[in-house]
Amino acid sequence: MFGRVLGLVEALRAGLAAGLSFVEARSELLALEWAEERRRLFDALWGLALAVLLCAAALVLLLLLLLWSVPESARPIACGGLGAGLLVAGLYALRRARMRLERSPPPWQASRDELRRDIDSLRGRN
Repeated sequence: MFGRVLGLVEALRAGLAAGLSFVEARSELLALEWAEERRRLFDALWGLALAVLLCAAALVLLLLLLLWSVPESARPIACGGLGAGLLVAGLYALRRARMRLERSPPPWQASRDELRRDIDSLRGRN
């Protein structure tokens, strides 16, 4: 009887060790995916900030040059046309950025797929 209890305790320990090993592997996968997602977002924000800064500086210089070359009587019309054009360009850029984000895979997709496969294997569905 005492041997059975020891065998049961050993089986429970082995099961607990396997479960903890499983949790450790999944947490490492989540940590890796989180780091990758953070890096991707940081790169995107850094690139966006740099692009906005450079485009703003170029736009200011081009607008000054353009308005300087337009006769004084036509400057209000030129300013209105430029403003409308910039608004359309900004809305187009916003639309493209949203579409790009919507097309990117959801975060932690690999972890979810792996957990789904684990659940299916535990339920006996291979």
